[in-house]
Amino acid sequence: MKIGMRRLHLFIVLFVTCSLLFHAPLPEASAAAGDITAVKTQSEGNNLEYDTDSGTFNSLVQVDSDTYALAYGNQQDDDGFIATFTISSDGTTITEVGSLEHDTDHGLYNSLVQVDSDTYALAYAGTAFDGFISTFTISSDGTTITEVGSLEHDTDKGFWNSLVQVDSDTYALAYQGAGDDGFIATFTISSDGTTITEVDSLEHDTGKGSHNSLVQVDSDTYALAYAGTDDDGFISTFTIDSDGTITAVKTQSEGNNLEHDTANGSHTSLVQVDSDTYALAYMNNTDSAKGEGVISTFTISSDGTTITEVASLEHDTDIALHNSLVQVDSDTYALAYTGTASDGFISTFTISSDGTTITEVASLEHDTVRGFYNSLVQVDSDTHALAYDGDGVASISTFDIATSMPHQVGTVSTTSSGELSWTAPTAGASDITDYTIQYSTDDSNWTTFDDGVTTGTTATVTGLTSGTTYYFRVAAVNSSGTGDFSSSSSVVMGPTVTITSSSGDSGSSISVGIITYTVVFSESVTDFTIYDITLSGSANARVNNFAGSGTTYTFDVVRGSDGTVLVSIAEGAATDANGNGNVVSNEYIFSVSWNPLPKATSTCTRHVILGNCGTIAINNDEYRIIDTWTNVPTTEVLVGQPVTVTLSTPHNPTYTKIHFASVHTEVFSIPANFDQSVHIDYSVLSGNHHVSDHVSQSQLFQAAGATHRIVQDPNVKNLEMFEVVFTMIFAKPMDTSHVVVETENKYGIPETLYLIDALKVSNSIVETLTLEQESKFELIYEPGLEVDPEQSVYTMSIDPESEMDPEPEIKMDPEPEIEMDPEPEQTKKEKSKRPR
Repeated sequence: MKIGMRRLHLFIVLFVTCSLLFHAPLPEASAAAGDITAVKTQSEGNNLEYDTDSGTFNSLVQVDSDTYALAYGNQQDDDGFIATFTISSDGTTITEVGSLEHDTDHGLYNSLVQVDSDTYALAYAGTAFDGFISTFTISSDGTTITEVGSLEHDTDKGFWNSLVQVDSDTYALAYQGAGDDGFIATFTISSDGTTITEVDSLEHDTGKGSHNSLVQVDSDTYALAYAGTDDDGFISTFTIDSDGTITAVKTQSEGNNLEHDTANGSHTSLVQVDSDTYALAYMNNTDSAKGEGVISTFTISSDGTTITEVASLEHDTDIALHNSLVQVDSDTYALAYTGTASDGFISTFTISSDGTTITEVASLEHDTVRGFYNSLVQVDSDTHALAYDGDGVASISTFDIATSMPHQVGTVSTTSSGELSWTAPTAGASDITDYTIQYSTDDSNWTTFDDGVTTGTTATVTGLTSGTTYYFRVAAVNSSGTGDFSSSSSVVMGPTVTITSSSGDSGSSISVGIITYTVVFSESVTDFTIYDITLSGSANARVNNFAGSGTTYTFDVVRGSDGTVLVSIAEGAATDANGNGNVVSNEYIFSVSWNPLPKATSTCTRHVILGNCGTIAINNDEYRIIDTWTNVPTTEVLVGQPVTVTLSTPHNPTYTKIHFASVHTEVFSIPANFDQSVHIDYSVLSGNHHVSDHVSQSQLFQAAGATHRIVQDPNVKNLEMFEVVFTMIFAKPMDTSHVVVETENKYGIPETLYLIDALKVSNSIVETLTLEQESKFELIYEPGLEVDPEQSVYTMSIDPESEMDPEPEIKMDPEPEIEMDPEPEQTKKEKSKRPR
């Protein structure tokens, strides 16, 4: 064995003539917590060698979910470099992205920390081995690395740096300075890295202060493990307030710190186990001149006044240099170190939360030649990456270290309704029993959402404010504890929407024909139409009378049969002024049955026919309308027979005369027959309404494979008494149908009337025609001719062999001169005599 010591740093090279066998978990075995599997390593022959001139004093930090930044020195000339890499979450791909030589003299004893999302601070020994702090901006993908600022804070020496963040702009640095003494210094660093200012400095050990590892104990207390006089192992504590002022609590300068190892305490790496327990990996040489590997635990009070060693484990009886210790899960820890023959090792340990038990779990020799200057980081819950100096080359390797807790949840998908979804991660040592869901408005202060205990991988977070950006993250839970939270996903919450109904409470049973709803958004929205209403259920209902704007909308739902009616508004149906889609609404449910009102001469229950109890006649069957939804006997006609629907108002109407009317038949209780619907519109012509205006129009409709020519014959009479007449002829049988009449006055006040099961069209001789022949069916009716109401003379021409002009030319006098008594004396009985 040959040991050599240099002034600047220690190199121990061990030459052996045999290979050391190592134990690794069998690939096919079920991994227990702490088991180690090589992913990309020198031992597997597939790790990344990113610098062929070596990489010393490595300090590796995470930039984003798959990007990492590394500060290192090049051993050939000790220059300082910053390099970036992408590492996949499973460790199978490692790619160098960018590199910057930031110091052409030296770049040793590196300690790199993140300042904000793209700014990083590096403490290192630079020119003349003086102490420097430099800042850099690094893009989230690692493609750009730019030095921003630099401060030479110690003109004598800046070795064994350990830099930690105190608050948003304050940082504490433990280092070996002038006379090899131990120093703590504080600095303020702006979020963009442009300003670096030293605030305070304390010489805590006047003998020696090397191999520093500084950690935060609580908001203002810090603990430092280091090698002091004679390289003995020491732990000291300090308070550092938010402005950077340093106060010694337990230090060599105060004569009251803890000397935990009187033989050697170098190559330290200190991590927190729980609120007051800490684990330290270091090298000592109690039993040999080589320096054994030790893990010790300590309790440190939150104010730093008490430091007590709890337990110690000698895990390597040969040597343990360049220790880098990280926490894997609640009680599992991984250590990268230089072991026998200078080879690279990864070992895992379980450490109880109180530090009383330390147990080695597994060990892997990942580099069979050399493994110096280790910097180990966690990539995800079970993947770890190690930057180290191999056999004359700078290397990065990856490992899978099994955890007892669930693995990290992957990407969480979000919607503007607060709906979350994710994929279940690997369970760990036991099954997943629950998920913890948290949300935040600033991506830092988190609130846990109480969704009960469930293993489902979807959730809807409620109680959120529209227009606010929320961040969400999820972690899996099993019997061992809570796994790592997913990276956060953000979304802007859209307007909330609530559906209510004056017809009854959601979930109730009601006996109505028309259900009235109100939709209220939490803020004004646009693009909300009748087609954005989701309607389902067994009642074969339809939406009608949609109106509203801004935040409030109303509509009716008309039942088609007894059954259920479900109404909701889907997510994103409407948008606010910022383009955010609404959240999904509540679902309003009714069980609907209908007990029709009897025909009577009593007062109308609602305004019908624009405020009057008018009449509707189908052929010579006339009905007084006392509600907008009326059950009537079925009028049956044959194919080819005319059907006349007459809408009449009584004397002295309370509203203005009808400005618009339409009538159509619908079999919406049988969706397959939608194509049998026929629709006619009527609009009055301007003119003197005290004299007769006559309007005749004709339109073409295609229904069930037959062409219909439908002639409107509306007769507009004086204001006191008027009627609109619609005539239809069907070329195809039609199941029992509802007759729907829509009206509107000149002020735009609408009303829809429903005659339930009012019409049925039965087969006649026309049913013997083929579908192709039926398509040539043409009804010929001469507009402007008076039709004898008793004879109902219509002419039909059927020529199955001839082609039919789909748009036949119809000559129509838009204003035929018809003589009529301006004040006709017509009894209701006479008016009811219409052809059947």
